[in-house]
Amino acid sequence: MSIVGIEHTTASLDGGAPMSYALRVTTVFRREDGEWRIIHRHGDPAPESDSASVLRNRLLEEHGTAGNAG
Repeated sequence: MSIVGIEHTTASLDGGAPMSYALRVTTVFRREDGEWRIIHRHGDPAPESDSASVLRNRLLEEHGTAGNAG
């Protein structure tokens, strides 16, 4: 079973002001020993989230990299 949704969260970088952004998230569950367990979770900035783009650009400006952003 899997759930796909949008999570709204807030983060700050290096003590900066908190910034809100949205993540598009997929969580995959499997039933083991009668209980549902999360076996995989993936999240990336929601394409329609302007704040995610702002956060990415801030990372690039301050640190010169944003992981595998490209």
